[in-house]
Order: sequence, then C-alpha cells, then structure tokens
Amino acid sequence: TDDSDQEVPEAKNILEKNMKKIIIFLVALAILGGCSGVPKKQYTRAEWLDITSRTYEGTSAGDVFSDIETIFKMADEEDVTFVHTENSIIVDRKISMYLVIAYVSGFYRWHISVHEKEGRVIVSSHVESFLNGSSGAMVGNTYIPSSSGGSGGAPVTNVDSYKLFWSRLDFLQGKSAKWYTCEGYMKHKNVDKKGYEYSSWDGPEDLCLNVSDNVPE
Repeated sequence: TDDSDQEVPEAKNILEKNMKKIIIFLVALAILGGCSGVPKKQYTRAEWLDITSRTYEGTSAGDVFSDIETIFKMADEEDVTFVHTENSIIVDRKISMYLVIAYVSGFYRWHISVHEKEGRVIVSSHVESFLNGSSGAMVGNTYIPSSSGGSGGAPVTNVDSYKLFWSRLDFLQGKSAKWYTCEGYMKHKNVDKKGYEYSSWDGPEDLCLNVSDNVPE
C-alpha cells in the first residue's frame, strides 16, 4: 500500500482526537472577545445611550473620577492603568490566560467621560476589547497547525458590563447600599434559575474574568 494512502486516515484520526481541544479553544476565545460584535438585541440609539450613561447630582467631577479609579482598583489593581484628560479617563485592564492548549492575552479598554453641567455630573462610558489567542499541539511526531484569532478594538456589547459598573459607581456615590461582587451580581441576576452555580465565565469578562474582585472598606 502507498504510504500516502496510510497518511490520510492517520491524519484524520489525529484531527478527530484533537477536535474537542480545538473547539474548546475557539469557544474560549469567542468568550474572551467581550461579547463583541452585534448585540443579541439591536438597541436603538436612545436605548444604548441609556445603558452607557448616567447622571449624578450632589457630587463633583473630581469625586466621580476618584470613584471610577476605585472601581477598577478593587477589580484588578495590579493590571490596570489610567490615562487622564480634562474631562475623561481611559482605563486599560490587561489580561493573559493559559487555557489548556491555548494562550490568550490582551486588554480591555474603558473610555469614560465626565462632564459637569448645571449642577449635575454626566458620565458616559464605552468599552472595547483587544484580545488575541493562539494554540498548537504536537501529537506524536505530527504537529497540528495552530489556530489563532482575536479582536482588535471590538466594542463590548454585553449590557452586564455596564450594569455592574453603574451599580458600583452608585454605591460609591451613596446612591445604593450594596456593592456587588461579580459572584453576587450574577447570583442576583440568576436568582430565578434553580441550582445556578456561579462561574467567572458567566459574568462580564472585562470586570470579572481573572480579577481580585475586592470590596471597598
């Protein structure tokens, strides 16, 4: 029998044995993409602005900027950096993970603007994900070609990212009595789901994946 004829079924068996690993990697990378792309629901402009902005009274822009820093320091102080402008703050949170046969790295970027107007403070936010991943494996003497993918500046459309952010800012601004941890937020959201068990993969990745998730004193 021709050696090339034997190589075909052998290569097929290798791919079949590793398909589960490849699928796990691709799914993980899709999750890490921050739920970017088109939202499950196509929001109107008014609806999306309502999701991504808030107005606070009885405070100052300086206090709001300070509270925003606290939110991200509580989440992951070692991996966040801040860039300030007169009316905005850019927050980058680095992330890197080994996922059995894959490696994912990159960062999430929050653009947050803060403006004082007529005794009120108007806060607007926008989140993007910059993530990349790669995988590859040796099976015997055969190399399974690496898979790669990622998102460069993809908008995060997971509304839970914004809901959790605003709930924490509300707490620090004295508008709410409860600070939600990632686990607490997701359990509250899924309170009607019998037998629900929390996983950090469930929550908004930009605030909950690979974080310290500390609570302010």
